[in-house]
Amino acid sequence: MRRIIILAAAAAAALALAGCSQDDITSFQSAQSQLAEDPAALDGLFQAEITFCERVTRSGRPLRPLDSVVIGEGNDVHGHVAFANAEPGRLYSLHLVWRKPDGGKLFRRWYDVVVEEGEDGFTAKVTRRKAEDLTYRRTSTQTADEPGFQLSSKLGSTTSGGAPREPGEYIFTVYLHREVLLERRIALVEG
Repeated sequence: MRRIIILAAAAAAALALAGCSQDDITSFQSAQSQLAEDPAALDGLFQAEITFCERVTRSGRPLRPLDSVVIGEGNDVHGHVAFANAEPGRLYSLHLVWRKPDGGKLFRRWYDVVVEEGEDGFTAKVTRRKAEDLTYRRTSTQTADEPGFQLSSKLGSTTSGGAPREPGEYIFTVYLHREVLLERRIALVEG
């Protein structure tokens, strides 16, 4: 009986968490669609913005924004995501996924992030995880004046073996609690 109660409590907590994230996603996407008419539509809401760039600094700032990438050795694109208005103390489970032009998944990055308020601003504890190794954890911290954080994932225009990737539009998708929050496309073109 005790086991059933514990399982029921865990299921209720999972549903509550899923409901909260779904509300965040619905509010964000609704406000995103209104930005053309109302530039302040996202004010105060949890936000995410994707920037494609050549490099990301150690402090997490994107450098040299890109609209497309010429396929060739050393020509990489970083999918940089800046998150704002995170709720302190709340766990954000995020996946950053790259897909090929045919829709097939290339790879993903999995992060758990918690933002805490401190005396000098906010600190985000970012834990990178791997789906293929559930014991893997690499944790870093980010500090900011506002409750937000940044994540990025790199896609090389060539494979790790040096072969060029196929030309076309690659899709970068951000998932929050396994729900699509945002996605954007970038073209890899032949030189």
